[in-house]
Amino acid sequence: MISTKRLIKSFRHAFEGLKTAFVEEQNFKLMAFAVAVSLVVIVLKPMPLSYRAAIVLAGGLLLAVELLNTAAERAMDALSPDSLEEIRKIKDMTAGAALVASIAWVVVFAWVLFA
Repeated sequence: MISTKRLIKSFRHAFEGLKTAFVEEQNFKLMAFAVAVSLVVIVLKPMPLSYRAAIVLAGGLLLAVELLNTAAERAMDALSPDSLEEIRKIKDMTAGAALVASIAWVVVFAWVLFA
C-alpha cells in the first residue's frame, strides 16, 4: 500500500532539491529561465500540439540533465575535494551530458520557432 506520508515527504525533498539548484546554481537558473521563456512562447504562438510537446519534453530533459550534472559534481567534490584526474573526467562527462541536452533543446526550440 502507498504511504501518503512517505509520498508527501519524497515530494518535499524533490522540491527542496529544485529550490537549492535554482538558488545556488547559476547554470540551472539560466536554463530554467530559458525553458520558462520557451513555455511562454508555446502558449502565445499557434502551433501543433506535437511541437508544444517537443518543447516541453526537451526543456524537461534539459533541466533534469542539469540537475544530474550538478548532483554528480557535488558528490565528486564531497568524495574528494582534491582535483584527482578520474574525478575531473567524471565531472567533464556530466558537464558534456548537460551540454548535449542544451544543444538538443536549442535545436528543438529553434525548429519550432522557425517551422
